[in-house]
Amino acid sequence: MTFPRMMMSRKRESAGDRSDIQAGSLMLSVWIWWDPGETTQGASRSPARRTSTAMLSCGKEVFVVVVLCQLLEAADAFGLRPPSLLPTSIRASRTCDRHRARFVPRACEATSAPWRSISSCKGLVLGPGRQDRFDSPRFANPVVQRYKDEDGENWRMWYHGRDLNFGNDVFSQPTGRIGLAESPDGVHWERVDGDEDLGAVLTPNKEEWWGFDTSHVGVGDVQGIKTDKIRGSGDRQGTVQFMYFFGGDQEEVDVGGIEMGGQKIPEGVAVKGLRMRIGLCLSFDGVHWTRLEGDHHSGAVFDVGQKGEWDHLFNAWPTVVQHSDNDFRMYYSSFDPQTSKYSIGLARSTDGIKWKKEGMVINGGGGDAFDARGCGRRHVVEDPETAGYLMFVEGVDMDGRHSIGLYKSSDGLKWERSSDKPVLQGSQEEGAWDAENVGCPWVVPMEDGSCRLYYSSSSRESGSHGIGMALSDGKDWTRFTRFDPIASA
Repeated sequence: MTFPRMMMSRKRESAGDRSDIQAGSLMLSVWIWWDPGETTQGASRSPARRTSTAMLSCGKEVFVVVVLCQLLEAADAFGLRPPSLLPTSIRASRTCDRHRARFVPRACEATSAPWRSISSCKGLVLGPGRQDRFDSPRFANPVVQRYKDEDGENWRMWYHGRDLNFGNDVFSQPTGRIGLAESPDGVHWERVDGDEDLGAVLTPNKEEWWGFDTSHVGVGDVQGIKTDKIRGSGDRQGTVQFMYFFGGDQEEVDVGGIEMGGQKIPEGVAVKGLRMRIGLCLSFDGVHWTRLEGDHHSGAVFDVGQKGEWDHLFNAWPTVVQHSDNDFRMYYSSFDPQTSKYSIGLARSTDGIKWKKEGMVINGGGGDAFDARGCGRRHVVEDPETAGYLMFVEGVDMDGRHSIGLYKSSDGLKWERSSDKPVLQGSQEEGAWDAENVGCPWVVPMEDGSCRLYYSSSSRESGSHGIGMALSDGKDWTRFTRFDPIASA
């Protein structure tokens, strides 16, 4: 279904207007970068100094644009604000649009991600947030929706992230808080500053100490669902955004002796936040969310398995498919200590609200398969060539490398691996931001039969995370090439 675009006033991460200084055919732009230095508590602004250069190619001539940031300490003392005519990020001049000026992609400009070269950013569409945001330096798991109406299209991406001050005693993942970014084309993204802590749109539960999501939260899926059980007002009647998310509580889980990802955890180690469960929250605008209490006493939609069952450690990373009007299917992941493998389970519902677990459906491969140690995070879409489904999964091989592979199913219940080889793996390019592991797949089919594959990775050198995009080889959804911002400019 088509979800209406929400036109509302929201704070943006970037501010300032663009202005170019021209003199005949020669253009020289002097731009100043300001670090807003502004937190949700209203901290004062502070200047940031930076010097950078970029090459702009306009027709047959090449100009060096010098970006010079040298702000005096006195400016802060006098309370001077950055003039509105000075932009806050590198942009190619409008006068060069017809020549397709080459420039450093905006996603590579994040100060917390020291990418070594322009080529190392291939595929990257969203870099880390500002240092005063919830998603710096760690964030992951893009959940992308494309909305179309008579005015055009609007893209939204929900994701989760964790800042450096979140807490070292919580299960180490990019989960923590959930945020939102928007785009006119699915390529150029702008963060939305939510009303929750550090710009998030959903944070850990602070109101119910017994809740399943009191230590950290992560996003699994967001869908616009028409239902008679949730009442809206006006033209919103019955149209609701469902966010299937997951979270961890305050329990310290003993994981000593367990082997995860090829590494054995020492005896006596207990982890807070590992006992994750799945929940549901609702929204009419995708920004402001209200939790809907589930059947489990913690507020989750269902509980983890009993001791000894494959999913007794956690249930997390849910994705949902509406097979028919009264048949919703949720795929979720867990880790089985007995087999030391990540596995995928299935739960079903008649309304998308109350769920019943059906058991494990995928347990990974073996030998040299991309998912020999199992598979977890995934996205399920309809197969454009059949009446069945495709599941893009993040698998872990015998060496502990994470890559994205493909499973197929005729009914969404029984699945077969398409190939032992992944459809997307870590980049082989030296200095690439995604050279080590790729995961958290999310697929968006396009009108021409191709698809976009959004994914998460991190820089081995800087430790900063990012979200990337790869494009299918036409209608062949088993071959993908990383989006190249330079070639497409």
